[in-house]
Amino acid sequence: MEQLPLNLAPPPEPTLDNYVPGGNADAVATLRGLIDGSGVERWVYLWGPPGSGRSHLLRATASTASRQGRTVHWFGRDASRPADERFMLLIDDAHRLDPAAQMAAFDLINETRLAGGCLLASGRRLARDLALRDDLRTRFAQCLNLPLTALSENEARAALETQARSLGFAMDPALVEYLMSRAPRDMSTLMAILGAIDRRSLSLHRPLTIPLLREVMQDLVAEPDIKAS
Repeated sequence: MEQLPLNLAPPPEPTLDNYVPGGNADAVATLRGLIDGSGVERWVYLWGPPGSGRSHLLRATASTASRQGRTVHWFGRDASRPADERFMLLIDDAHRLDPAAQMAAFDLINETRLAGGCLLASGRRLARDLALRDDLRTRFAQCLNLPLTALSENEARAALETQARSLGFAMDPALVEYLMSRAPRDMSTLMAILGAIDRRSLSLHRPLTIPLLREVMQDLVAEPDIKAS
């Protein structure tokens, strides 16, 4: 049989609208207020386990804020300096900061505060439990600390079924179960695989079945399964 290219497209740009909130609706509402200035919080720290969407929310907030005219500064990537209240500092994965980065982050946070800007940071742990220098940990602890939770099994399944309907097909529960048991659990990867399955089905004019799904997943990694060991 002719091998068709899989063309696994990258997931869509993260937005607050395409984030599946599960139990994190309050965090999303807080970020909307942070972006448009309608909220009272200007210093926010998101914390939660892998798969809870920390980076998705930071990237979504950054892109929306930038479109609304804010100066968005990704710590460690950008060179802009705080000038006024339109400045937004983003620090992702604060738990990974090395000693030199911790010192630089502390100084930039203080500059941002003096300029009247806002801060959005994230990490795997509650701020007070981060293994960072005391002064930086204190800065993060002074933020509104919002916990994020990963989607439950039922929420993830429902999100996949909803995305399938948006692509124009109904996904059999057996297919959802097969995908959930063998693919990485982060929603960006699951959604990208779902799109690839849809394109392969259309290319081959074959219905969505477990054998077809297995073929797609084999093509993605050139091995029987992509389930993490």
